[in-house]
Amino acid sequence: MVSLAAGRAPTTALLPLVVVLIALRAVTASHLPLSFDEAYFWLWSRHLAISYFEHPPLIALAIRAGTALLGDTSLGVRLMSLLASVAASWAIWRAAAAVFTDDTSAWTACAFLNLTLMLTSQSMGATPDIFVLTASAFLLWSVAELERTRNAWWWLAAALALGAALLAKYTAFFLALSLGLWLLLTPQGRRWLTTPWPYLAAVLAAS
Repeated sequence: MVSLAAGRAPTTALLPLVVVLIALRAVTASHLPLSFDEAYFWLWSRHLAISYFEHPPLIALAIRAGTALLGDTSLGVRLMSLLASVAASWAIWRAAAAVFTDDTSAWTACAFLNLTLMLTSQSMGATPDIFVLTASAFLLWSVAELERTRNAWWWLAAALALGAALLAKYTAFFLALSLGLWLLLTPQGRRWLTTPWPYLAAVLAAS
């Protein structure tokens, strides 16, 4: 059992680090000029559609929402990417808490995520990858809670995470494939195959 004092220590040390890293990304995102891809996606946001030649519609919708709030500025284009990185940090914190059941591991996982080049680079730009990363974090949290609690309702959370990933990038199909392999290859997963929940989740994610 982790004591209350021990539980507070990681928060005191690592939460400010995470906040500073997020703030630095926000400042950088507001000053960097848009890349070619970002400008291309911004054009998509001016002409919303159900899908585009290269990607599903989530990046266009995200840019449209950000520019509606902050105007056609660098920060407006990238706002939802920054917010997605915050959501991913929270989901990884919750997933690590579910898996390791201690506050130290949870905050360490959250801090390490924010120190990665992938999260840093993708959350400072408007790209579909940050939304796939965020959906992956929520999928990980959902499966961790599913394994910890065996509460079937977490299948619906997993389906929503998969659905969001598929709206961001077509290659998010591999996330669904990885979940399917977990179902087939692990004893924990195979237990669910005799229930309707994985199939319901697949229908919900696809729709």
